[in-house]
Amino acid sequence: MGSLEETKVWLHFSRDCSYITQDEFILIEKKLDEAGAKIYKLHENWRKL
Repeated sequence: MGSLEETKVWLHFSRDCSYITQDEFILIEKKLDEAGAKIYKLHENWRKL
């Protein structure tokens, strides 16, 4: 998913520039991965709904 990957780039940028802490980075990255997995699963099962 393109927008998710773009968001991850900005997340890495924010961490690298010390706008967020490493702990914040890990938490947000985990939430992004969870959201991405849910969106992917929804996309894969869309026709079955």
